[in-house]
Amino acid sequence: MHKINKILNLIATVVLWCAGAIMIFLLAQVLLFASFKIPTDSMQPAIIPGDNILVVKPLLGARLFNVSATLNGEAVEIKRIPGLCSFSRNDVLVFNNPIARNWDKIEFDVMKYFVKRCIAIPGDTMTIENGFYRVKGVTDTLGNLAAQRSLHQLPKNSIEKGLLNSLNGWTILNFGPLYVPRKDDEITISKANVQAYKRLIEYETGKVISERDGLVYLDNNELHSYKVQQNYYFMGGDNVLNSQDSRYWGLLPESFIVGKAVWIWKSEDKQTGAMNWSRFFKRIQ
Repeated sequence: MHKINKILNLIATVVLWCAGAIMIFLLAQVLLFASFKIPTDSMQPAIIPGDNILVVKPLLGARLFNVSATLNGEAVEIKRIPGLCSFSRNDVLVFNNPIARNWDKIEFDVMKYFVKRCIAIPGDTMTIENGFYRVKGVTDTLGNLAAQRSLHQLPKNSIEKGLLNSLNGWTILNFGPLYVPRKDDEITISKANVQAYKRLIEYETGKVISERDGLVYLDNNELHSYKVQQNYYFMGGDNVLNSQDSRYWGLLPESFIVGKAVWIWKSEDKQTGAMNWSRFFKRIQ
């Protein structure tokens, strides 16, 4: 009997240790890190298809929300644990795809993700000039300069219009200026700029923007200004010739950001499945 008790105690101890390890791992995934496998070339050459990237969450702070409700398509409040710092231009970020369900409006989809480079942060005024990203007052290179040169050299008649093309004829070659709003900014709204902010206002308020007789309305109330409820970012893929990014779908809400991509911890050839050892534990820059 004594021997049986010892075996049962050992089994119970092992089960408790395993349960504890699983709990710690799950908690770490919620609060500290996440892993994502890259399916497309939109961030090439920094990240290529088949790369598995490690995303760190504590920088801005891990998010807390009702996962079950989001899976049921319900609107949820997204809260964030206080973080260590803010994001910077040129950081590579993973975030929920804001147009996974509908290109016409921002929606939160917990199962769909993008990885892009941060081009402009809250408070920036950014432009695209002949294919090159610019931020007012900033001299640093933004994004993949070689890819921007390729865009610059394309024939003008082959240039696509972006999502905001109804705003002064903007294209992915020439775009802006566009102010990227910070939380609590009071933005003046007019017929001239409403397309730039339409989706974020409709996302935050759940109401519909319309234009009649040269005036802008939020539902049936005339809209002259709007106080932004959270920070926004302008995101761009390094492969500017093949990337669905802010040039097409507009500004990214901060609440959609999972974290910063810092390492490629594993990589495999997408066609053959062979390990690409040269990319293992490569830092993402």
